[in-house]
Amino acid sequence: MAENLSNYNNLNITVVQKGPHLINPLDEDMACFVHRELKKKKINLILNNGVNKIVENDKLEISLENGKIESDFVILCIGVKAETELALDAGLKVGDKGILVNEYMQTSNKDIYALGDAIMVNNSITESSMYTPLAGPANRQARVVANNIVGKTTTYEGAIGSSILKIFDYDLAMAGVNEKICKAQGIKYETIIVSPNSHAGYYPGARLITIKALYSETNGRILGVQVWGKEGVDKACDILASAIKMNMTAYDLEKLELCYAPPFSSAKSPVNILGNSIVNEIEGLVDTVTWEDVKELKNKEEYSVLDVRTDEEYERGAYECAIHIPLDDLRNRLDELDKSKKYLVYCRTGLRSYIACRILTQNGFEVKNITGGYYFYSVINSEK
Repeated sequence: MAENLSNYNNLNITVVQKGPHLINPLDEDMACFVHRELKKKKINLILNNGVNKIVENDKLEISLENGKIESDFVILCIGVKAETELALDAGLKVGDKGILVNEYMQTSNKDIYALGDAIMVNNSITESSMYTPLAGPANRQARVVANNIVGKTTTYEGAIGSSILKIFDYDLAMAGVNEKICKAQGIKYETIIVSPNSHAGYYPGARLITIKALYSETNGRILGVQVWGKEGVDKACDILASAIKMNMTAYDLEKLELCYAPPFSSAKSPVNILGNSIVNEIEGLVDTVTWEDVKELKNKEEYSVLDVRTDEEYERGAYECAIHIPLDDLRNRLDELDKSKKYLVYCRTGLRSYIACRILTQNGFEVKNITGGYYFYSVINSEK
């Protein structure tokens, strides 16, 4: 709604969100891409602040949990909730968000089926009930119901919440679980962020595509993904959603043989690169940390941050107090570094810093690669 209203140049638009960030299924760091884009389009954001009441005077007076604003009109976009009154009247079992069904889409009465936005289904990853009011799952559930009604026994194997939306010139897609769900369910996971080009960089029109993946630290199984970019987002997320649904691991992503020609992808697709990056971590070729980890380091005197981008990149902006040695100069300048120190290394998106970590490790340094690189850092800090 905010995007459509922004087409009218004379409107001053504000989005009020009770939670800490927009798009609830997103992790907070990935939501920064959304916030940044909305702010670029002159849309005001009020986060961590719910609406208490709206009073109509000359203008609408909106009382927030913290503060007050005025507006000429208000549009409520507060989600959906299943209408379960009929089910309750029929004596069916109902959960906190919808009607409970089994794998055959039967309710607690075996002769009554339910599907779509009215039900809660099994989460394929957590094996717990979830509410997923999406058209894709609803259509597959309808086929399961129809098959079972006519005697063809069919089961619904659960949902992973694959979804996509357009945000001005960008696309945002996601599938599987996020960090909040993993923490709530006690699922052990690791995260990694890659930002490869959507297609071959030497072919015109290549765009960065940022993929955040959650994966099992034991076997590399892909648990969840969030994808942001201007090109190739749907393709990447569809592949990764299939991988999640089929319980594939990072090792499987490495092996995928995907279509390649320079206008469409790279010889190593973004999905292949994601698989490579996770396998590098699992097999101990590199240890990664997030920018959040860097921020929360307790013994900061033990660590130094190393920037291995070019001089031109460094001059345009860098992490505070970072040591700067371009990757191409690193081998010849190792004597400038202290082996008693631990180094956290970054480049623009993570590839050059990975190479730097390998060089430093082979020369006796203790290092970690900062996943997402300075590009990701600049996005999440644009919100500070």
